Amino acid sequence: MPKNGYSAIVFVHDYIPPSEYATTQRYVDYLARNCFIVFKINLRGNGDSQGQASGVYFSSVYVIDTLNAYAALQNLSLVNPAKIGL
Repeated sequence: MPKNGYSAIVFVHDYIPPSEYATTQRYVDYLARNCFIVFKINLRGNGDSQGQASGVYFSSVYVIDTLNAYAALQNLSLVNPAKIGL
C-alpha cells in the first residue's frame, strides 16, 4: 500500500438502458490492476440497484448517488482522500 493510501476513482457510467446494464467492465479491471481503488457505482434503477431509473442525461438523484460514493471513499482507510477522481 502506498504511504498515504491508494488513489481512487468513482466510476460513473453514462446512460445505458437499465435492462442492458452490466456491473463488470474491462475499464474497471484495468484500473484496479494498476493500483487504483475503483468504486463502480450502479446508479439507482440500473443493474441490481434499488429504485427507479431517473433520467437519460441528468438526474439530481444520480448526483446524490455519486457524491455519496465519493464521501464513502474519503472515509476508507486505504484511500488517500486527496486523490479521488470521478
